[in-house]
Amino acid sequence: MRAGTNAADVYKEAYELFDALTEDEKKMLKNPRDEVDADKAAELFKKVQPILELMRKAGGAEYCDWGVGPMRFDTPLPHLQQAMDLGRLGLWSAAYRFQTDPQGALDDLAARTKLGRTLPESLVGVLVAGSFDRGAVDLVAQNARALDPASTTKLNEMLRENFYADDFKKAMEGERSGVLAMADDISKKSMGETMKLFQMTNGPSDWGADAQGLAQLKAMGYEPAKLAQALREVAKMEEQFATMIAAPDPQFNAWWQQVQAGFSTNVLAKMTMPTIVPMRERARETQVQRAMLGAGVAIFQNGPGQLGAFTDPTTGGLFNYAPTPDGGFELRSTFLAKGKPVTMKFPPK
Repeated sequence: MRAGTNAADVYKEAYELFDALTEDEKKMLKNPRDEVDADKAAELFKKVQPILELMRKAGGAEYCDWGVGPMRFDTPLPHLQQAMDLGRLGLWSAAYRFQTDPQGALDDLAARTKLGRTLPESLVGVLVAGSFDRGAVDLVAQNARALDPASTTKLNEMLRENFYADDFKKAMEGERSGVLAMADDISKKSMGETMKLFQMTNGPSDWGADAQGLAQLKAMGYEPAKLAQALREVAKMEEQFATMIAAPDPQFNAWWQQVQAGFSTNVLAKMTMPTIVPMRERARETQVQRAMLGAGVAIFQNGPGQLGAFTDPTTGGLFNYAPTPDGGFELRSTFLAKGKPVTMKFPPK
C-alpha cells in the first residue's frame, strides 16, 4: 500500500454526500441555467460546501488510485460518472458565487480541475477532464467583469498550467495496456471464441457497429494468432500517438498518413485508431480556448492594446479581435474545430 492519502477515497466520501442530496437539488446542479428560487439556491450553496471542502482536500492528497486495475476494453469505470456529478457541483458553486466572490469561484474551479486530472487513465477520462476545462473557461469568460486583481492573478496561474500532452500520454498508456492484454487473451482462445468476441454488438468498444470491418475480420477467419498480432500493431500505434499528440501539425499529419497506410492490412487499426484524430482536435481546441481566455481578460481590463502579448498556441500568431454590437468583443482563432473557427465572446464592461 502506498504511503499518504489516496485522493480517490476522499472523492468517494464527497460523492456519498452528493448522493445524499435530494433529487430536486441534483436537478438544480445539473441544470445551472434554469431559473430557481433564490432561497433554495442559497440553501443548496451552503449545503454543497462540505462536498467542495472534501474535493479540495482530495486535490492535496499524495496520490490517486481509483482501483480500476489494469485497463482493458471491458474494464468498468463507475468513477467517471461520480466525477462528472462532482464536476457539475463544482461548476454550479463557482457560477453561484462568481459575481460576489471571484476568488472563491476560482477555488471551486481549481478543485474541479484537480479532480479531472485524476481521470486520464483512459481516453474517455481525457474527454471528461477536457469538458471540465471547457466549462470553466466559458464560465470565467461570461464573468470577466467580476475579476479583481487578486482573482486575475489566480486565474493567470491556472491558465499557465499545460497538462494536456501529459494526460493524453497517460491515457494512451492505459489504452495500450488494455490492447496488449486483449492480444494476450485472444492468442489463447479458440477460433470460435474470437468470432463470438468480435461479433458482439453491445460491448465497450462496440465492434459490431462496423459492418465492413466485421466482414474483413470474417475474411481473416477470426484466426486468433492473426488477430492478436493485429492488436499488438495497434498498441504500437497508440504508443507512437502518445509522443505525437503535441507535435506540430505537419509532423503529426505525416505520421497519421503512415498510420492510415497500414489500415489496408490491419482492419483492427482501421476500426479503432481514427477516433484519436478528433480527440486530438478537441484537446487543441481546449488549448486555444485557455489562451484566448487569458487574452480576453487582459483586453477586458486594459484594452485591445494587450492583444499583442498573447499568441494562438496552434499558429503562434495573434487572435483576431472584433467589437460586438452590445459593447463587448469577440476573439477568433484561425484554428478550426468541427470545421468552424474557435471563437470566444466577452461581455461589455
